[in-house]
Amino acid sequence: MASVLYVSKPLSPPWNDGGKNLVRDLAEAAPRHEVAVFAGPGFAPSGARVRVHRTLGESAYAPGLAQKAAIFSTLVALPREIRALHFFFAPNPATSTIARVALLANRRPAVQTISSSPADYRGVARLCFGRRVVTLSEYNRRKLEAAGVRGVVKIHPGIDLTRQAQDAAGATKWRETLGAEGRRVVLYAGDYEFSEGARLTLDAVAPLVRRVPEALVIFACRRKTAAAVPAQARGLSEHVRFLNEVEGMAGLLTLAEISVMPVERLYAKIDMPLVVLEHMALGRPVVVSDSEPLVETGGIAVPHGNAERLADAVADLLLDDRARRDAGAAARRVVEAHFDIRKSAAAYADLYDEILR
Repeated sequence: MASVLYVSKPLSPPWNDGGKNLVRDLAEAAPRHEVAVFAGPGFAPSGARVRVHRTLGESAYAPGLAQKAAIFSTLVALPREIRALHFFFAPNPATSTIARVALLANRRPAVQTISSSPADYRGVARLCFGRRVVTLSEYNRRKLEAAGVRGVVKIHPGIDLTRQAQDAAGATKWRETLGAEGRRVVLYAGDYEFSEGARLTLDAVAPLVRRVPEALVIFACRRKTAAAVPAQARGLSEHVRFLNEVEGMAGLLTLAEISVMPVERLYAKIDMPLVVLEHMALGRPVVVSDSEPLVETGGIAVPHGNAERLADAVADLLLDDRARRDAGAAARRVVEAHFDIRKSAAAYADLYDEILR
């Protein structure tokens, strides 16, 4: 059985990083190749074909110099059973140089998955080294091809539908923690720094509350910023809560009736945010910006930059139980049809077979 080494940040809890979760789920769903991974403390592989190749330190949002050095030292002296490499790092000069040196030293074929859209596509072709380059969205595939990258294929990300279950106990805990008893909870799990999503969501709170006074909007992003200040200044502090990195996201997703993701760019997040797909898998409607690549999720699209339209879309769903249930059921069907991790893993397995011939 051919072994493929997944080159990514170390896999370890907490599982609050979409890119790391995607690597874990792809490895555990591998249908016919053994997958070796870099792991951190507390990682226990559950897939029959997954093994830990090397244990590193705790996983961080961006691997530090010591972790990069450890990964590089591993890549230049691979055992014979590793037949191919699969890189999950964003294209940048440092990681691309490491990858090229490793490939020259070992002469292994490689797949390179670019999980998020580059900030700038100029010169990106020089940073792509895989025999096959994979994007998670059709939008990013077109952009990379236009930038001169060859051999680009699109494989939508997937989620493990067996992990997606209602967490009633977690929802109860969050309801108490957030003071959300009797409230209609809406979740924004985007970013603060790289898009207008947080600002637009905040701008939508006032018109939303006019129609649904019991609405409560949760900002579950990596870290709290000054975005909380205008909420208090506008007299909206009773209708918003700001969280940092979240432990127990399943409970928060169970509590929230709707998610919003009104972002115009997904830089620093994967092209198809897994938190959006996970909420859809629970049968919850998601309202997104009509920007690419986000529209490929199949969420309910509203014009980007229009906070009133965003508020109206959310209010319409909160005030119409049947419409909300129907939209949630449709969201679940989209995930089952297009974002099942088993389908994604099978597509990657075909790529491994192709490059190993």
